[in-house]
Amino acid sequence: MLTKDFQDILATNNQTFRFCPLYIKYLEKVKNTDHIKEGLKIIIDYQKTIPPRFQKQMDTYIDKPLKQLADKKEAECLKEQADYIRSLIK
Repeated sequence: MLTKDFQDILATNNQTFRFCPLYIKYLEKVKNTDHIKEGLKIIIDYQKTIPPRFQKQMDTYIDKPLKQLADKKEAECLKEQADYIRSLIK
């Protein structure tokens, strides 16, 4: 039980998930679709490691910046990237 609690604490530590919106902001500058997909894989893989009881809270923290990224990519006429990003949002 203690190990599970510690895992939950690590997974939801402010220092760990704070990088997600910053990294997503960085992806705004990336134009190469393959690089976008690689970068988003990191975020989605991290999102999958979040314990179920924190999923909804963390999904909101990650999904909102992803929606903004998709909107910016579409505004830049990068529809393929925007569609891909939207397909990842829960």
